[in-house]
Amino acid sequence: MDIFVSRLYPATTDEELTECVNAMKGDIDVKDVVFSRLKSKYENLYTSYHVAIEVDSAVLRKAIDVFMSADQWPEGVFVKRFFRKHDGSLQ
Repeated sequence: MDIFVSRLYPATTDEELTECVNAMKGDIDVKDVVFSRLKSKYENLYTSYHVAIEVDSAVLRKAIDVFMSADQWPEGVFVKRFFRKHDGSLQ
């Protein structure tokens, strides 16, 4: 599943995002997580990431409910579905 996560502090690291995902996942077996930092319009105010989370199809619905819930992320973080550009690139 691909998630767009934004309004994070500019100094946010991949390790901090990994901690967030691990804290949220509960009993969901996450196979892999890949973070791609995106270019933000105002890089000194916030940062945005493409977060790709790999789970088994049997738990996909539950994973979507958990990871797409803004309540699960730190306060003020914006979360929505991530859409790739038509050419398949991230930006």
